[in-house]
Amino acid sequence: MNLDAVAAVLEEVLSLEIPPSDLKALAELFETESYAEGDTIFDEHSRGDQLYLIPDGQVEILLSSYESADVWKAICTIGPHVVLGELSFIDRRPRSARAICRTAMEMPLLHRERFFAFAEVRPDLAWRFTMALAADLSRKLRFTDLALKDKIA
Repeated sequence: MNLDAVAAVLEEVLSLEIPPSDLKALAELFETESYAEGDTIFDEHSRGDQLYLIPDGQVEILLSSYESADVWKAICTIGPHVVLGELSFIDRRPRSARAICRTAMEMPLLHRERFFAFAEVRPDLAWRFTMALAADLSRKLRFTDLALKDKIA
């Protein structure tokens, strides 16, 4: 995926309203990995040093059963235009779920240490990116709250 495409995905996924030169600076931090349908992007309890942008396609999120680690329950399918893996990227805790690619795609990913090094040089832009991630997480939490409210009511 070329730099302009990554910048466009960043802008759309995180609603970043910043100058094109800043979008390009952020996009340069990402590398791209290719995934085939059915590939595991990451596993539950694995180390979470990256966050991903889903530009197109879909990813299924699964949780292991309390009774057996070999039994998986699909909880949702996400994408396109979604951030994936941001919880572990932010809090440095293991992944809370398994993510499986449901459609083949090229996915931009950002390594935490690369972002931290960038934050030393461009704290202003790193702050805006972090606030955009926080806003995205807030939106997801509010959606989850509504979904739980419907289940409880």
